[in-house]
Order: sequence, then structure tokens, then C-alpha cells
Amino acid sequence: MSSQAATPEAVLVADSDVERGGRLARALEAQGLRTSIALHGASALEQALALQPAALVLELELPLIDGPRLADILRANPRTAQIAVLFIANAASPEADTPGDGRVLSGHADPDTIAHFVAGILDKRRAERAHDQGVESTDPHAIEGTLGPLSAAELLELFHVNLKTGCLELVRGRGRQRGAIHLREGQIVHASVGPVQGEKAFLRLLGWERGRFAFRPGPPTPETTIDRPTRALLREGVRQRSEWKRLAAELRPRGARARLRVSRASLPAVLHPLTQEVLMVLELTDRIDEVLDRCSFPDYQVLGTLSTLVRRGLVDLRRGPAPGGVRRALTASAAARLRDRLVASGASAEGADAKVLVAASSDAALHALCTLIERAGGASLAPAAPLRGIAALGRLDLDDDLSIEWIASSPDPRFAPAWPLAAHGALAILLLHGGRPQDSCAALRAAQNAFLALPGVRVVHALFQEKGRPATAELCEALGVLDERSIASFSLEQPTALRPALDALLARLAP
Repeated sequence: MSSQAATPEAVLVADSDVERGGRLARALEAQGLRTSIALHGASALEQALALQPAALVLELELPLIDGPRLADILRANPRTAQIAVLFIANAASPEADTPGDGRVLSGHADPDTIAHFVAGILDKRRAERAHDQGVESTDPHAIEGTLGPLSAAELLELFHVNLKTGCLELVRGRGRQRGAIHLREGQIVHASVGPVQGEKAFLRLLGWERGRFAFRPGPPTPETTIDRPTRALLREGVRQRSEWKRLAAELRPRGARARLRVSRASLPAVLHPLTQEVLMVLELTDRIDEVLDRCSFPDYQVLGTLSTLVRRGLVDLRRGPAPGGVRRALTASAAARLRDRLVASGASAEGADAKVLVAASSDAALHALCTLIERAGGASLAPAAPLRGIAALGRLDLDDDLSIEWIASSPDPRFAPAWPLAAHGALAILLLHGGRPQDSCAALRAAQNAFLALPGVRVVHALFQEKGRPATAELCEALGVLDERSIASFSLEQPTALRPALDALLARLAP
């Protein structure tokens, strides 16, 4: 969930009646909306251009610039054209017909009624936006879609306002991580993710920025582990998120471990309950992920306590490998760059594995690439032997939510009709050379020409250097390439160089 998506929507109230405007602003804030107040049209115009609120509540006879004129000015500006507009008439003015697309309500209307009407307009727009951004409806009562364009906080706000009862299921990491948030007549009453339940689980799920969601209407869950009002929960989630991100970047690399450096006897006899609990859990496990799960306090507080203990030299932090000793294929920053590239190209934010299509000049070169990825990246790829046609090799994890899917294609011209389909949506085409450079280039020439003719396709050359075979310079000459650095190369005869070789290749594939 992005902080921008989680921030309450803003409403600008422009009313020369100070008392009425204040009552309306308080009613809107009770609906969970941020409000600003302007006393005349010039101030309202300035604030609307600066704040770009989600909605405007305008007095029809607003001084300096009246309500309908102000609405026309804002509709003509692309930055403010989509703002919802609601007009209120003064006591002396009868309720009028709709000017433009704004509805006119009497100035005598109850402020709570007007605020509820504004919230309803924004809910409707939010639902329309969700539909436009890829949310799928499986039936009139269920909603499914992708997190990212629509945040978990926005979904829960929508279900809360509409008094929904059911379960919001969240999934990320290609199904490896699952959570659930239960609602009863719009109120969040229970949440779970892994072994964690209650408010701690809810606040953790609220931070999932990528994944898929599905809301399943149904009978209310008998469990009640959350008592705090829903709007207060959502505000608390927003407050905690920025602090969590800062601490997690420092303390929670995958596989990180924390170990107490001093004896418990040397610590003060009186400690904060949170510190006591963290120290007790550290006696049971040194994995930070497990410490977060086992402590009853919110995740960001546990990380904050660990951070303090590390700074004071009481706890030693070790950034270990991922579970099973497998190192991630890319650093967090490189994986983030790749994800941004996929999103920019229109790929889905969740489960949008990056696809790399490999055309190898020989079966031996293809087997060597799979061996490189297995030894250096930890993924077990299985090439067909011999390769005839197009086949999936396997996946290489980049982080919890993103992988590279490797597809192999024979460079035999007989399979040329299938090449455009295989290359569709690929992050890059990897032309893998092995053996004599002249023979390798000849074997890949038809495929290379076909791929280069496709729009928006990136072609990357890599060389598997066999023992006793010419190195990169000879391949550069055969390809007509001036700079050897434009070709990634590797040799299985140099075990210590395998990881740097894979890093260089992945960087070339995902610049």
C-alpha cells in the first residue's frame, strides 16, 4: 500500500457562511475525509488548484467567484476536471436544477446528510476506478482484482461504507503468502496471516502493496480479535507504515538474524515489557522474521526495539542468506528497478514474472546456462535434451513477489512462425553462443534477424566459454561488435566467478 493511496481523500468546502461551513467540515471529517475551508471563490480556486481535492462542496452564491462559475473554471483545467462537485443553496434560494454535473442541495440540509452524500459519491467513483484498473467481478456480490492500482485500505474503506459482511482474501508471492481480513457489517473484526492474528495481522496485511485480492461475501466469522473501530484502524495503519518501511530496510533483509551479545544477567532488572518480550523471543530464535511473528506487539514496534538494541551494542545483526542457503538473484534495488520496468511496460503488478526467451546455438550452451543459474542463483532449470521447438526451462526468484521465467526456443528456421509468439511480452531475448564464434553466429543468424525485426524487443548476447575455445574478442569480431563489455560471458571452469557472471547477465537483461 502506498502512503499516497492510504491518505484520506480531501474535500474542499467553499461557503461564506462560516458556521455552516464549519459544521459541514466536521461532518465530513467524521466520514474519514480530510477537509479544507474557503470563504470566497478566489480562495477556493487557489486551494483547489493546489490541493486537487476529490470533491468540492460549493455555495451557489459564493462571493468573488460564484459556485457554478468556479466549477466551470475547474472543469476546464485537466488537473481538476475530475473533481466531484456538490452545490448548496442559501436559505433564500430554492433548490435548483443541476448546474453542469453538480447536484444542488438546500442550505438547510443536515450536515451529516450532506457528508454522507459526498462520501457516497466518492465511494462510487472509487468503485468505478477499481473497475477501470483491472478489478474483475466474478458475481454481483464478489470482487477480485490486483493490488497496486487499488490498495487494501481503499478496498476496506469501500466495504466499510457499504456495510459489507464477508472475507477479504489477499495473496502475494505467487500464492506463497496468504492473509484474510474479516468484516461484519462493515466493521473489521478479525485478521490472520500465517501464525499471526488480530490487529497485528491486520496492520501487516495493510502494508501489502502487491498481490491479488478477492472479497467473498458470506456469513460473519464467529471470531472477534479486533475491537478498534475500522476508521481508527485504517488511520493507525497509515501512521505505522512509514516507520515500518524505514526500519525494515535496515533490519529485515531476507534471512537476517539477530543475536544477543551480552548475558541476560548483565541487563537491567527492570525493562520495558516490549524489550523483555523481544529478549525472551531472541532466546528461542535468532531469525528476525520469527521474532516478528512470535512477539505480540506490532511489527514496527518490535523492529524499533531491535534497532535500539543494535545501536546500543546489545544485539548483533547478521544479514544471512535466504532460507535453504539460496541467495536471491538480484539485490533489492535491482529487483525494484526490474519491477518498475515491468509495470511501465503494462505488466501486472502481481505475479508478473519477467520472461526471458533464450535461443542457444547448441544444446551444450543451453545446458551450461542452466547450470550457471542453478549453481549461482539456486534455481533448478531443466532444459530438454535435445531441444526441439519451444520449452519452459523454469523460474529464478528475484524476491518474494517477482521471478524470471526462462523459455528456450530452438534457433532452427523451421520454428520461425512460433518466434513472435514466444517473444511476446519478453523482458529480453538472450542469444546464447557457444563453440566456434563463426558457427555460433551462423546458427543464430535467422533467429537474431527475426527477433530484431519485432517491435520493442531487446536482444542480449551471452557467451559460454568452453575450455580451450576462443574468448569474447573473437565473438565480438564475428558479430561486428566493438566493445567486449556488450557481451556477457561465463565459464563453468571458474566456480568463484559464477555469481558475478550471473549478476552481470541479469543486469544486462534488466538494465
